[in-house]
Amino acid sequence: MLIRNATITGAVVGAGVASVLILLDQWMPFSVSINSFIDRNIFKVCPPYIVGFWNIIPNKAVWFLVAVLGNAVLYGALFALIAAGVMLLRKAVA
Repeated sequence: MLIRNATITGAVVGAGVASVLILLDQWMPFSVSINSFIDRNIFKVCPPYIVGFWNIIPNKAVWFLVAVLGNAVLYGALFALIAAGVMLLRKAVA
């Protein structure tokens, strides 16, 4: 149960992070320093974003979906691994 809940939470967090950063990157009404902060960090916290620069996805909507769903899968897997580690530590201590 803990792993499933962690996976769902990770997927929601990953999709949210990707959506917010991609929308901020596309909108860009901010100062130069905030725009550069967004541009630097979007590649760190949303790795599937790079797919848009390979010119293999011609449609921006599909690229957005690939980036958001890819980030949801990555964060879901990461949160599941963390939850599995917590469960193993709990069993080892008990």
